[in-house]
Amino acid sequence: MMATVRTPCRRRPPMAKTTQEIAGRKDSEGSPPLTLREFEETVRTEHLYPLWVATAERASRPRTPIQPHVWPWKHLRRRILEAGDLIPVGGEGADRRVLTLHNPGLPGNWVGTTHTLLASIQMLHGTEVAPSHRHTPAALRFIKEGKGACTVVNGEPESMEKGDFLLTPSWYWHGHYSEHEEPMLWMDGLDVPLVFTLGTNFYEDYPGELQPVTSSRDESIRRFSGGGLLPVGERKATRNSPC
Repeated sequence: MMATVRTPCRRRPPMAKTTQEIAGRKDSEGSPPLTLREFEETVRTEHLYPLWVATAERASRPRTPIQPHVWPWKHLRRRILEAGDLIPVGGEGADRRVLTLHNPGLPGNWVGTTHTLLASIQMLHGTEVAPSHRHTPAALRFIKEGKGACTVVNGEPESMEKGDFLLTPSWYWHGHYSEHEEPMLWMDGLDVPLVFTLGTNFYEDYPGELQPVTSSRDESIRRFSGGGLLPVGERKATRNSPC
């Protein structure tokens, strides 16, 4: 007698419902069925967004409000020198004497030269002191004019001379002072808009005017300018986070 082999019955998967069918169902409370448009309007009030609506609005190339713009150096220089006659730095004056380069395509309350970067011009009069502070946006500086000034970064004075390029890492204490009569002018570059967009902006004033000097002047240049070589026994990088 031959045994009968039963083949398992395969069930067909349920057919996918269309958007109209889903929208037309009654909800759990027995409310009348919604049309697709009513459904889309309802879920938006619940902070839900139907992505299929945006599919038709997809751009084939990037869209940006950023506009090309030129800030002539002669004009920037004249304006920051005028600011130098109107507002002091430190004490009852400003923490920093800075004019930011605001892109004309961005909203007026958005501090940025692009979506992610901020450029600005800063000036320090002779014998002025810009108080120390720190923030999570990192900074770089191109020195345009002047001599005899310093930026103190985590206790180390860094010389500022025309043509110099200086870095201020994220969350490092830094302040500026000048020992010369003539004004010091430089360009700042920071990732302020990017840090704000990511929601990671922290800021703190130093408890006092200028942080104490704990290293010799330009020590980092002497220690780390050896073409990729590090001093023997050099300590590991300091953990630098506001959290």
